[in-house]
Amino acid sequence: MSQPCLRNMSCKCPLCAGEDLSELLALTKTISSNIQYGDGDEGDEPPPPARGGFMANSPPPAPRKTFVANSPPVQAAKRAAAAPKVPPLELKAAETAPPPRASPTPSDEPSPSQAPRQTSDEPPLAFEALEAKVADKNWKVRKEAYDDMKLAFETGRGVDGGNPIEFFGKMVDDSNAAAMEAGLAAVLAYTKEATPQQWSNSVIARTMTKVVDKCFTGRPGTVKLAEELVLEYIHQGGGEDTIAALIEGTKNKKPKAPPLCVSLMLEALKTFGPRVVPVPPLKAALPALCESTVNNVRPTALKVICELYRWTGPPLVQDIVNGLRPAQKTEYEELIKDITPGQATVTRYVKGKEPRAAPAPRGAPGRAAAAAPVAATMDPRDFAETIDLLAKLPKTEFKAKLALPKWSEKVAALQIILDTVGSVPKLAYGDFGDLVHTLKLCMQDANVNITAKSIEVLGVLADGVRKPFSQYARLMLPLLLKKLSDKKSLILNATHQTLDMFLQHALPLDAMMDEIKLSVDGATNKIPAARGQTIAFLQRAIAKKWVNVMDAALIKTLGELFASGIDDSDPGLRKAGVEAMVTLVESSDSASRMVKATLDGLEKRQPRSYRTIEAAMGSAGSSASSDTSSSAPTMPASVPKTAVPKPLEAKSTPKPAAGPPSRLAAGKKPAPAGKGPAAKAPIASSSSETMTLSSADAEQMLAELDLEQWSSIVSGFGSAKWSERKASFELLEEVVKGNPDLASTHTEALVMYAYGQTKEFRESNVQVLKSAFQALATISDACADVLPKSVVSFLVPCSIEKIGDRKISDVVKLLLGYFCEHVGPAYVLGCVYAHMPNVKAVLALIDCLTFFSECIADFGVALCDPRALIDFVKGAQGLESSNPKCRIAAMSVFGTMYSQLGPALRPLLGIDSWKPALASSAEAEFKKVGYSPATATASISRKLRHVEDNGGSVSLAAALGRVDISTKISKEMLADMQSEEDKAAWKKRLAAMEAAQRLCEEAGMMIELTKPVIEVMKALKGRLADSNANLKVKAVQVIGVYAESIGPSIAKLSKGMGANIVSGVSDNKKNMQTACVETLNKWVLHEGATSAPCLESLLPFVAEGLKNTVGRAELLGWTVPHTESVGTMDLRCLIEPTIDCLQDKASDAREKAQLLLIQVFRSVGKEAVYAGCRDVLPAKMRTLKPIIDKACQAATVDTAPIAEVESKPPPPPKVAAPAPPAAPTRQNSLTAPAPVAKAPKKEEAALLLSSDKMTRLDRNRKNKWIFDATDAGDLNARKAQVEAEWGPYMSADLRAKLFSASPDKIMEGIDDLSKCVTDQPRDVHTSLDLIMKWSTLRIVDNNVQVLAKMLDFLVKLLTMVADSNWELDDVEAGIFLPYLCQESGQQKPRFRLRCRDALYLVVDVYPSAKYVPFLLDCVANSKNTKSRIVCLETLEYIVQEHGYAAVGKKCLREMAKCVDCNEKDVREAAIQALVVVYTQVTDPNIDRFFVLCNVTSQKAMDLINLKIKYHPTDRPTAKAAPVQDEPAEEPTASFEAVKTPLPSPKRPAMVRTPSKLAPPTSIATPTTIALPSPARTLPTPTKRKEPSPIDVRVMLFPSLQKLVASAKELTTDPVLFEQGKDALKTLYVMASKSTSAEQNFLQDNINDVLVQICAIMHASFGKLQSSQIELYVLSLCLSTIANLLKHDNFAARVQRFAIERLVLESCFGLLDPRIEDTEASFAKRVMTALNKLAMTVAYQLRVSEVLPAMLNLLERIVHDHAPEYTLRDAVNRGLKKPTLERLVSKLLIKTARRELGMPEPFLNVDVSGLLHSMHSFFATFPEDKTYIHDAARNAIKANLKFLADHCATSGRRAVFEAALRDVPLSSPIHAMLTDMQYDFGQPARVRNVSESVDTLGDATADAHAKKQALLGLVDAKQAHAGGNLASALAEKGLVANEEARRLAEELEPSEYARGTPKVPAILSTPSRLTAFSAQNLTRSAFKAPEAPVVTEAPPVANPAPPKSLALLDLKQRLARIQMQ
Repeated sequence: MSQPCLRNMSCKCPLCAGEDLSELLALTKTISSNIQYGDGDEGDEPPPPARGGFMANSPPPAPRKTFVANSPPVQAAKRAAAAPKVPPLELKAAETAPPPRASPTPSDEPSPSQAPRQTSDEPPLAFEALEAKVADKNWKVRKEAYDDMKLAFETGRGVDGGNPIEFFGKMVDDSNAAAMEAGLAAVLAYTKEATPQQWSNSVIARTMTKVVDKCFTGRPGTVKLAEELVLEYIHQGGGEDTIAALIEGTKNKKPKAPPLCVSLMLEALKTFGPRVVPVPPLKAALPALCESTVNNVRPTALKVICELYRWTGPPLVQDIVNGLRPAQKTEYEELIKDITPGQATVTRYVKGKEPRAAPAPRGAPGRAAAAAPVAATMDPRDFAETIDLLAKLPKTEFKAKLALPKWSEKVAALQIILDTVGSVPKLAYGDFGDLVHTLKLCMQDANVNITAKSIEVLGVLADGVRKPFSQYARLMLPLLLKKLSDKKSLILNATHQTLDMFLQHALPLDAMMDEIKLSVDGATNKIPAARGQTIAFLQRAIAKKWVNVMDAALIKTLGELFASGIDDSDPGLRKAGVEAMVTLVESSDSASRMVKATLDGLEKRQPRSYRTIEAAMGSAGSSASSDTSSSAPTMPASVPKTAVPKPLEAKSTPKPAAGPPSRLAAGKKPAPAGKGPAAKAPIASSSSETMTLSSADAEQMLAELDLEQWSSIVSGFGSAKWSERKASFELLEEVVKGNPDLASTHTEALVMYAYGQTKEFRESNVQVLKSAFQALATISDACADVLPKSVVSFLVPCSIEKIGDRKISDVVKLLLGYFCEHVGPAYVLGCVYAHMPNVKAVLALIDCLTFFSECIADFGVALCDPRALIDFVKGAQGLESSNPKCRIAAMSVFGTMYSQLGPALRPLLGIDSWKPALASSAEAEFKKVGYSPATATASISRKLRHVEDNGGSVSLAAALGRVDISTKISKEMLADMQSEEDKAAWKKRLAAMEAAQRLCEEAGMMIELTKPVIEVMKALKGRLADSNANLKVKAVQVIGVYAESIGPSIAKLSKGMGANIVSGVSDNKKNMQTACVETLNKWVLHEGATSAPCLESLLPFVAEGLKNTVGRAELLGWTVPHTESVGTMDLRCLIEPTIDCLQDKASDAREKAQLLLIQVFRSVGKEAVYAGCRDVLPAKMRTLKPIIDKACQAATVDTAPIAEVESKPPPPPKVAAPAPPAAPTRQNSLTAPAPVAKAPKKEEAALLLSSDKMTRLDRNRKNKWIFDATDAGDLNARKAQVEAEWGPYMSADLRAKLFSASPDKIMEGIDDLSKCVTDQPRDVHTSLDLIMKWSTLRIVDNNVQVLAKMLDFLVKLLTMVADSNWELDDVEAGIFLPYLCQESGQQKPRFRLRCRDALYLVVDVYPSAKYVPFLLDCVANSKNTKSRIVCLETLEYIVQEHGYAAVGKKCLREMAKCVDCNEKDVREAAIQALVVVYTQVTDPNIDRFFVLCNVTSQKAMDLINLKIKYHPTDRPTAKAAPVQDEPAEEPTASFEAVKTPLPSPKRPAMVRTPSKLAPPTSIATPTTIALPSPARTLPTPTKRKEPSPIDVRVMLFPSLQKLVASAKELTTDPVLFEQGKDALKTLYVMASKSTSAEQNFLQDNINDVLVQICAIMHASFGKLQSSQIELYVLSLCLSTIANLLKHDNFAARVQRFAIERLVLESCFGLLDPRIEDTEASFAKRVMTALNKLAMTVAYQLRVSEVLPAMLNLLERIVHDHAPEYTLRDAVNRGLKKPTLERLVSKLLIKTARRELGMPEPFLNVDVSGLLHSMHSFFATFPEDKTYIHDAARNAIKANLKFLADHCATSGRRAVFEAALRDVPLSSPIHAMLTDMQYDFGQPARVRNVSESVDTLGDATADAHAKKQALLGLVDAKQAHAGGNLASALAEKGLVANEEARRLAEELEPSEYARGTPKVPAILSTPSRLTAFSAQNLTRSAFKAPEAPVVTEAPPVANPAPPKSLALLDLKQRLARIQMQ
């Protein structure tokens, strides 16, 4: 045995002694491959220098030990620079030792220039030997072991027996510095050579802490190795562990370690970037590092912050910078001064994740691959830490500070949120509802700082939460848009910032558009500044590319919004609109085309603004064209016309030598065929797809054909003028069109010739190029045969290069479309994919993606190879593009695919693996396009040529192909699915089922039915009986997924699994039932329809499942719709189960069984069903027989109309009917206005009828018309408001004139308006309030000419109103009179006189008692002396015309005050007015006159005495009435006053139920035809001769009216008071004892009488808490009403509005607490009488009128339309006392219950009208007040149930169903009936549009039928199923259009809201005096023939009975009243 080597100088072994030469040579060979042994013929090369940093400080070895291992090893494996990388290092133990290696020979030894050896041939190192050496105490031995391992790692030599990683911890922590350095080098060698598969981060855990502690503080060489090792660790993918160790190392106590740790973190960040280096822990450590006291730590930490800034920008480091010291901030700002964020690039990648090198450009051999692309600015949010704000906020002082009263504390509370979120918001999603609600309250705070800060916080939340915040953003958007009207810059800036956050992260612009439209619309937003700010927000969104500028619909909408701003009168808004429109048209090349229609309108309306926009369009177009021309390379003049086509990507080809221009060579003879170089196709393909002709060959071939005009074509192409070259292409196109065969036989020749003439599509003139592509498109279209693929593959790259030019983009897409028709879209798109990497123009990329979308839409996704398309669009040219427009276009492609494929697209895209922002964008796009199986293929309009039936419906299997997942189904998964080993086995089963489900989802829900899939289904079937209930549900769900994925083939598995799934429906667990039903749906629903084989395979199991009563309703609910949709199918097996289900206890199951029975009848016939009933017991059969018969009848009836419609012949053509008479028209928002035919010789009505005057008057009662005449902004805002309100009711021409800025236009408009006063007085009256508003804006104008014409118009207008005996409404007077009085003191006398004339005319149209306060206000408060004089003169005129009693005492005293005025003219006017008063006073005593006028000063007395002394002494002889404030009758609230002589507008037709005197024979059906007057239809008492008829109305009504001074007060005049009481007593007597004339009067006017008495009742209560009840008058009213209602002749004629008033007054009186304060006995009688009145109305009057009246009354109470009656409700509700709503609700329920007890309930009730009244209530019910108005809702809901119960059980079901069909489709009535489990048939979802249109065009149809037809069209439009109604009407001709328009204008909203129009009882009037006069009842009894009635005439003598008799009768009646 040989002596072992002692490894020292005294060793005498053969190796050390040099005896074993061969072993020595082998050892030396392993040490250095540079040493060659041999003959020595070749010169020795010096060894390469050692790698820097390795053993640099080791001592030089001794000469005799040059081969010893502790010498620095030579880097043999890294010798050659171009050598390939060393193969992966093998660390596994060698199985067999290699054979002994022979000594190398010169021929075997490779030279240094050759490739190095790949692996070591040496035997592997022994792990035990290494372990012994590493544990040795001798450092040299350890160092030798470290060197051996280093050499083994570098040469690929293995280690046998263990893993050397175990030594690494000791190697880097060696106690000897030299050994530690060698160990560190070995670890570094291992780290460099290890592959990603071999690497383990455990190395970092073993070594990193020790490296930081010892190596960082060691010798310089060791430190250098340690630095390299740290970077290599990160290079291996251990960034997180390494950075964590470095951060921990910054806390090391050794002073050298922390600076080096920070420096290495900086170097790692520079080298690898923030995506490899973990930023959150680094960022968390930086604040402490910036405060470190160790040398060099703080400066390096600042550099780290700067490096983060370089990568991500300022937001990520802002919070750190804010915490720096001032000096550090200054240093930081200096460091980042020259840094541009986003410019940093990654210089080194994680091993195994290096990007692919770009291929070298063709034609540039030897050029290195392109460097990695420069990275865009990274999103700081990607590196920020997610913050759970909802969890952290409760731990702060947020709530405590927010609750404090100081605004600064509240702002501090909001700042806590911002501080918690940080500078880079990234929040965990949660329920932010409460926090958003708190912010909403803060936004409404009066303090500016709180509001601004809350808005800022809202924006930060949107930025942090992103897409999930959309639900809250949608709620807060309206409030934010309102904040744009704020003038505070703090709030305005915060609002804009938050809106930007919403748009970028939470809400797309489409979701915002509805609210934005309201904000921009001048009708809803009256503040121009707010509208301008909204437009500015939209402009900013377009400028910053936050919106899709390629979306044509969106751009068009934005253009319309901007145009509305341009059209506005406000200059600031116009400027904002113009700037926004300029930004819009510059946003994209196609934007101007999208808004062309809008711009055309602006050109006419706003030419100046249009020129600005046009200039912007021109500059954009010129720049685009210049870019296009510059981007296209110019062909050199030397290139001949017959140049060989080259691939477009070879742009670096050297230019040929100079020569003559190609244009001059046109006449030369072309080169012979075949001698030119062959054309190369740009896409590598087979020989059949390669062009075989050159341009020269093509020209020669075409010349030989001797085509017509060929010489002209050639000469044109040779011309230098572009127009002639363009004409040649057009001529070539005409030649092809004239010779269709030419395109088929010489396709390649034509293409190559055109290619050559365009200089290989490098033609500089875009028009010529466009003509060339047009010619190519014509050739492709004319080709009768299949277009050669060589042509397609040759032209597609050329086309793609030019598709981005907007001028030729459309033609290029047309050409590509023809290519798709010939060779299929898949081939064309494949050519595009191949060339797209060479396309650099962004517009070309975008247009290509747009072409993809169009191709999918036109041909269908099935023909476009969807998988390849998805792969491309997800790539670098699509979603991964750095350009946002490309990403938007790519997302649009997926949206188009989704519209055809639906949810099946999601797994193909793998959205779950996308980034959240990208995934949310995709979801938003899918939501926008939507998916409907019925319309998925509606967009497919093109088919492939030469292929039959290729465009049909999209089949997922055909489009995507089913995937075979057999190889992915493992035995382990199947075993785990059946695992039941222990209690935790359920987790394995769950995981296995989830894995099985993922297989389907990864395959796109399209898999093949294979044997392994069947095994999975069997395993899932076993899980249906799992002991874990949740796993049973999961198994059912997974089965559903597989059923959906397999498709119709799943029917093969029904036999084995159908019974289990169907039986699961009867499970007791609700979630199991639901899962089973969903799975059954997926089992039978495939490709959007029910599969008949799948359903049929389940029917036997369904029949069995219906026998179980549990889950029966759910199973029936699943079965019925599928049997209805599948068509003909044998349902024989369901007969007996269905009959059995008819006897189920649950009504839901019985109803669904009836529906199923109908389908069974249709399937098997009547005989088979009745045969299946044989086994039913006779007793049960008697119950079931009607139900079965009804189902049989339904089954036969439902199919009858279909055949009838199909066999019905087309209607004959309609004859045009004459145009209907002109009627007041108004655009209806429900239907589009039909075009009106132009009638010759008839001008368009300038002013239209306003049908919503009542609504406006109600609104203006609360919103006073007040503005500052000196504020231009306020005037403009008011002008915009009037224009928005009045604009829809006038012609466009009149609107433009009246609201123009030009005085000339305004004067023209005033002339037109004056003409309307003459020609259209009724229309003018209906818009009088709007005219008054507009007039106030004009009379304050400074333009003299406009003012003169305006005053003339006012005089004419008021004259017309006076001549028509109309009166001004209080609102109209309140709008107009203050400004007229103020402006009456004009400087010019002619204007002042005209104003006085207008004021004088007001006296004739407005009651003096109400007019005088306006005049007195001006006299007392105006600063204009002349205005005060004019008003005093007007008061004098009133006294002259109506007496001094008309102005009242207060006015006399105010005029007396003016006698002491300093202004002489005012004093003279006041004295003159008082003198006129004195002349009317009968008492000549001057002292008493002074007392009357309150004249106290001696000066005033003297002046008045002096004037009276010289005044004529004419004095009245009769005693004048005492001075009082006469309560003049207020104007009517309807469109005309009572005393108008014009014909009243037609009152809405009412359904009148016959009274008890004429019992009906059937239920009254809804109708809108007016019935005859009750006076002519009902019997009257026997007539007897009367001495002389008297006018009863004139006798009684004036006294009744004058009894009421105001709405809540009786008159204080004793004479009028007595006359009113006498009138009441007369009515009381007339009810029982009267003549026939009086009887007829009461019958015809009973409603007027009752309403007037109710008004007196209300006034008798007086003002609340301020007066006593007039019990005597109240008693008279109650007795009179009771006496009237006890007579049937009167009670039968009481209508709804009177009933409503009676109920209201009786219930209101019952709630008055003051009655209880009166005498006990009398109070009891009054309460009893009120109760009796309410019950009389409910029980004795016609229920057909009572029920609608109460419904209407409840609706008005709920909507607070009777505020004067509900004043006590709030207090009573708090005290839990009855309210008005509860009393009326209780009365309504009592009425309905009593009716149910009648022999024939609801006999005379208009069911349709009742349902529509209920619909009107529920449709407008305020949900936010549900807890307040629950009584009304419950009462009406109970009435609905009573009515439904009765009709469903009394044989009147048909009437109810007919009425229900007339209820609008969206009515809550349908849902309520469904909840009540009533089945009255499903409401028709779509009205028959064609029948309705035919009815409208039928001249013979009656008005009712036409109106119902129009309502049907409205319903169809509302249900979005009516299609284009305008086009449907247009097809029927002019008659249908005219009729639809006329009826739509006449249609009142109430007619659509309710079946029968209602007459309101409580009209929206200023007071109650107009309630009776507004009814427009027939008054023939007191009207004189052909002459208006003058109401001011003195009353006729009243033949009333003696007072004593009436009083006695009253007392007797009160005594008989008893408490009920």
